[in-house]
Amino acid sequence: MFIGLFIISELYLFYAQRYQGLWANVSQTIVLLLGTLGYLKAIRKTEWDRRANYILFCLFLAAAVLSQKVQRDQWAEAQKRQDFFKIIESKNIGDRHCNLRGLGWDGSNFWLTGQIAGEAGIFRVDSSLDIGRMSRIDSGSFSAIVHAGNMFAIKETADRSYVVTEYDIGGIKVQTFPLPMKVGGSPNAIAFDGHNFWIGVDEVDEIHELSPEFREIRSYPLPHRILGGTYHGGYLWLTDAYTIYKYDQHLALVDVFPFKGVTCRGIVFAGESMRSLDDGPKRIYRLQTD
Repeated sequence: MFIGLFIISELYLFYAQRYQGLWANVSQTIVLLLGTLGYLKAIRKTEWDRRANYILFCLFLAAAVLSQKVQRDQWAEAQKRQDFFKIIESKNIGDRHCNLRGLGWDGSNFWLTGQIAGEAGIFRVDSSLDIGRMSRIDSGSFSAIVHAGNMFAIKETADRSYVVTEYDIGGIKVQTFPLPMKVGGSPNAIAFDGHNFWIGVDEVDEIHELSPEFREIRSYPLPHRILGGTYHGGYLWLTDAYTIYKYDQHLALVDVFPFKGVTCRGIVFAGESMRSLDDGPKRIYRLQTD
């Protein structure tokens, strides 16, 4: 009887944890208590060796407790994962006529690329994200920006080729690098891993690793669009419009998270906090990462 009730409790736990959350642990405890009572009642009616019965009972009870702990931990992990990258703060960054493209962080200020208030270029705003305090650093068609000591921004030129322009933290242009590879799409993401740059090209869905002098080292095809990217904690984080992807240093996919906004066009870590640029409602989000 105990074995039967134990199996029933495990099957019920699977259902309850899937649909009812923590009620599963309460229900399993009740079922196990009933099973234990049934078992103790059963052994009084048998001629079996009581020591063997006691050992068997302890083994079943230990298995039940261990199973309950594992499943409780699995439920807690599932709840934590469900909350991962949940929007916990939202700031308006422009009206519906804006075209937001990229997001960077220099340790004190956010840098944005795209078109804001009818002007295209690079914009800087402090950590308050008060658009009244935003200033335009440069004009032009910029698609992505990253902090690597100075700021490096991808720009489309008049002949539809692409360059990377370096700015100091004060916003003064330092130098310009032509992209060494043939770009068959739109380079919408740039990240820096402490040694090399990574540039993601949308439409052809490729990521290119470049040296600090912007010489190509290697390239990788990816199975999704690339609309933004950043590097943090030893991982390369990329995004398409609806998903955030976590890659290791060998470009092996580690994890995938749904974007809880509308259209993600840029991601960056400001300290340990991830920020995302949503071109749908024209907002910057702070996302939960713990």
